[in-house]
Amino acid sequence: MKDTEYMLKGLSGGELQRLAFELLPRINHELEGLIHSGAVEGTHKTRKGTPDMWKESDEGYLVYVQVTTDSKYGKVYEDLSKSVERLLEEHRAEGALCIAFVSTEPQSSEVLRCQTLCQQNGCRFEIFHNSKIAKALDQVFNHDLRKYFLNITPEIKKSEKAVLITPVQKSEPSSDPRVFIGIGVILSVITMVIYLRNQPLIFWTGTSIFVVMVINSIYRIYTLKKKNVFHTLDSKYKRALWTPVFSWVGAVGAMSITKFPIYSSAQIELVKEEIIQNGMHGIVPRIIEMSFQNPMDLVFLLGQALSLWLLAFLSLLLLTFEVFHTTHLILNKRKHSKSVVLKLLGWINKRTSFSQSLIFLNCYLIVVSILFGSGLFAIFIQYFQSSTSSVLNQAMSLIK
Repeated sequence: MKDTEYMLKGLSGGELQRLAFELLPRINHELEGLIHSGAVEGTHKTRKGTPDMWKESDEGYLVYVQVTTDSKYGKVYEDLSKSVERLLEEHRAEGALCIAFVSTEPQSSEVLRCQTLCQQNGCRFEIFHNSKIAKALDQVFNHDLRKYFLNITPEIKKSEKAVLITPVQKSEPSSDPRVFIGIGVILSVITMVIYLRNQPLIFWTGTSIFVVMVINSIYRIYTLKKKNVFHTLDSKYKRALWTPVFSWVGAVGAMSITKFPIYSSAQIELVKEEIIQNGMHGIVPRIIEMSFQNPMDLVFLLGQALSLWLLAFLSLLLLTFEVFHTTHLILNKRKHSKSVVLKLLGWINKRTSFSQSLIFLNCYLIVVSILFGSGLFAIFIQYFQSSTSSVLNQAMSLIK
């Protein structure tokens, strides 16, 4: 990283602009489609004007990017002032985003002045300084930009070289369990991104549906009791009517706990923000990198995604059984003994009744959803790791 920071300082103004134009959309997909107005086309030469890059977002606010290699105190603030002044002239300052992309490390007092200026004029400010840019370039999926602009080639370890030159053996992917595990991980990652970017909508929609189903299940029992039908049913039918009530209530609890999880960490909000901002853009290498930097946060977020799959499966299971049992009950009470539909539903009913095994499956799905959605699973792994580490440390001290 030190080499990257050092080489960044040697870039010309035009080269740094070009780097910003290529790198910023990778850091934040919402910055795709920037208009590079500060460069002479086809060269690394710069042209005067404010800003160096700009775009109008899908939401309608303007994004201004100013790039500088000047380390003089006040240069970042001076460029920002020009951007804010132009935004005010165009009456577009409200909600606008001003980005400073600099190859140096500005002083905190200057950054604070920039933030204050933007706040006073209703716009936002974000700065990409030397170390922040270097950190982004050192990520695996940005090594191509680091090689092109800074001529830094990533080192390959001996073990990695051995892997690279090892001939690939042919295998049947359809029979390899690792293929299914990989597909499951990818689906969980995609679900995690969709969940985090639409968390309020998913939470309130899911909770509302579950609550409606609880009320519907209770109302059905109430209707049967009111018509003096419920007491005529055998234990199997009563169990089939009461089990969905408790299952839907459990689903409400499992969904609610994803909104107010037990797990927490200092970096979890930053990890969430990064995933939300970048979406599907480079998600696989980003997830690989997060697995090294914030493993427990990633386990927690993937667990929440898995809990959604479990709750979806539980809902499908309950709805299927409720349709079969209710339809069969209605037809049976109407004495359509010769009905083909009745016979078919009766046959299905005997094989799909809420037996003890199916009730256990419902309870299992709810408990596992709560464990993953609340973060208890991540907390358990964290505790297990710390306990194992302490035991190993004690063992090593005894050996010494």
